[in-house]
Formats: sequence, C-alpha cells, structure tokens
Amino acid sequence: MQRINSSASVFSASLPALLATTSSHAVSIFASQPQLFSTLRAHITLFRSILSKIEPSPLPGTQAQDKDAIISIPSHPSSALIHIFLLNPPGTMNEEEKLLQRVVDECIENGILVTRARRLRGQEAFEPEPSLKVCLSSALGRKDVEKAGQVVKAALIKVCGSKNIFG
Repeated sequence: MQRINSSASVFSASLPALLATTSSHAVSIFASQPQLFSTLRAHITLFRSILSKIEPSPLPGTQAQDKDAIISIPSHPSSALIHIFLLNPPGTMNEEEKLLQRVVDECIENGILVTRARRLRGQEAFEPEPSLKVCLSSALGRKDVEKAGQVVKAALIKVCGSKNIFG
C-alpha cells in the first residue's frame, strides 16, 4: 500500500488544472451546440465514402471491384480519427514509411494536410504498421471535406498505384 502524505504527491496525482478547465469548457460547447456531432458524422461518412472506392469491398462475392483496392481503413466507421494502411506495402517498414511520406507530400502540394502516424521504433514489443493519419472536424465545410477526400484518394493512387509503388 502506498501512503501519499505530502501536498506535492497529492497534487501530482490530480488532473492538471488546465486539462480540467479545457474539458469542462468542451462539455459546455457540446451541450450548447449538439449539431456539431451530426455535422461531424456527415463529414466522416462523406470522407470515407470517397476513399471506399480504393478499399476492398466488405461484401462477399464482389472481388471484381477489389482489383482497385490499395488501402485498408480499420478505424471505426464513426471515428473522426482515420488511420489508412496500405494493402500491399513494400518489403520493409522503412520503405513503407517513405512511400507514405510521398503521399503526405503530394497531399500538401494540393493544399491538404495529412500526416503519417509517428511511432518510436524499437520501443514496442510488436511494431505497429506505418499508416496515414487523418483527423476530421465539424469546423470544416462540406466542400472542404470533399476536396480533402479527393486529394487523399488521388495522392494514394498516384503514389501507391500498382505501377508506381516502387517508383
């Protein structure tokens, strides 16, 4: 059993004041503007529908469309944080990270900011696969989300398409 007697120990075990204040304010915003959630859900659905054209079909017996599949999105369908994985990555994680960085660079050139999920290699028992990370917001307009989806899709096809994957 641990005894915490000093005020420094008690304070260090509590939620920092800045996080508590920020969380409280966020809850107030959500309570006063419930439409933020429906807008965010619509943005997630739109973005994922654009990328679904380069994902494998979830329906059995539809392999004909899967020939164009180059990505996998294991994130929950209602999550605003979307991780995009390559279906047929290069041989090494280093090569895959370079390939994903080319996708990021292509998106930035077209005015869309996405990033690679950064991890400390060698610090985990099981190394997670490299992925792109996209975070959607209800603050964006529908046209912005549509443009973002189209740019990310085009960048993935340009950089990771079957003929370009090792180029």
